[in-house]
Amino acid sequence: MVEDLAMTFLLLTLQNSLGKFFHLVTRDKDKLSKEDLEAARAEIDKKLNSWKCIQMTIAVIGESGSGKSSFINAVRNVWDETSAAAAKVGVKETTKTITAYSHPRHKNLVYYDLPGVNTPSYPKNTYLDQIKVDDYDYFLLLSEGRFSEIDCWLADELVTRKKVFYFVRTKIDQDIRNNSRQKMSRVETLQEIREDLRKYLEAHPGFANTPPEIFLISNHNPFDFDFAKLNQKMIHDAPSSKRNALIATMEAFSLTNIQRKAMKLRGEVPFMALYYHLCRFYKDMFTFSGCEADQENVKQYLREKLESFRSQLGVDDKSTKALKEICGVVLEDLQTDRCETSALLASSDEVLQNFLDLSKVTYYAKAVPVLGALMVYMPEILFTKRILRKLIDICVYEAELLHRKVSEVLTEND
Repeated sequence: MVEDLAMTFLLLTLQNSLGKFFHLVTRDKDKLSKEDLEAARAEIDKKLNSWKCIQMTIAVIGESGSGKSSFINAVRNVWDETSAAAAKVGVKETTKTITAYSHPRHKNLVYYDLPGVNTPSYPKNTYLDQIKVDDYDYFLLLSEGRFSEIDCWLADELVTRKKVFYFVRTKIDQDIRNNSRQKMSRVETLQEIREDLRKYLEAHPGFANTPPEIFLISNHNPFDFDFAKLNQKMIHDAPSSKRNALIATMEAFSLTNIQRKAMKLRGEVPFMALYYHLCRFYKDMFTFSGCEADQENVKQYLREKLESFRSQLGVDDKSTKALKEICGVVLEDLQTDRCETSALLASSDEVLQNFLDLSKVTYYAKAVPVLGALMVYMPEILFTKRILRKLIDICVYEAELLHRKVSEVLTEND
């Protein structure tokens, strides 16, 4: 408790606006104004949401049939190919112009479906200028077979321009099925493809000394093969200014991604609790609109944060429905002995109320000096912080449970 209280006071003094607010509250309360409190709230809001304003652009390049559109759908967790958010999938070449696809929930993460190199509209000698090569953070070079000389040429150009790129071999699931008819195992097929691609790229002068890493994926199952490994590599290679944004926006396709997201969310919890109660403190100090804590507002706030946690960790209704369709895993079937699931907490007021067991706290906004009012809020801030952590823990448990079950199902199907 003492440690939590010390942490809360420390957070109040981390930045200029918060420091000024805390100084006025404790030493010169008569000068405290609405502007001071609004500045403090704005600073916490910036801490929590600044990643939403960081634009990330990922270019996806490949010849017709390489699975670009399917990849863009899969990496954004868009499985209904008839939806407005879906990239158009077809046997014929469907990418004739540069097309942007924002993540449905995170508009600052944008994938660009680029036309292939050396087509009539995008000749090789003007290709880089036409696509505005310097506008993208990453390039994903997709192929359903061996990478072509054009792919290697493009990779050479990207190396020269110090752009980050990855070779991505798609449709691995099809290769495994085809080779199984020749009595080749999954492991043997993956080793053969990886070795063949490695030797081919090493023979190219640009990669003789430093052969690039190759990612083998299936667009129909992002939980298997190297899909998650690719996501982790992109996060690892991201500049520090964009890493948190990438962690927040990428789907939770692996235990590593889940743990990274959980670490980010837990680190934000003190700021979440402070932001909410500074808003309530503002209301009590400057509007004097009530004496008792509004439990319904508290529950509404926690419900909103829970939905955000569920979405980021891949246990929201849309994500679990997609997972059921991909590999038949149902989250509810794995939690028959649990009465406090994230879905029940999000949908049932009674379950959430029992979970919270909120204690009544009386506020004396008119009668208590400013410092006294702030001190009354401290137990609520700390209580809210603990509840938010518990909600994150529940979502993390469910995400890890799902991932382990999916891995088990995939292993059984090998």
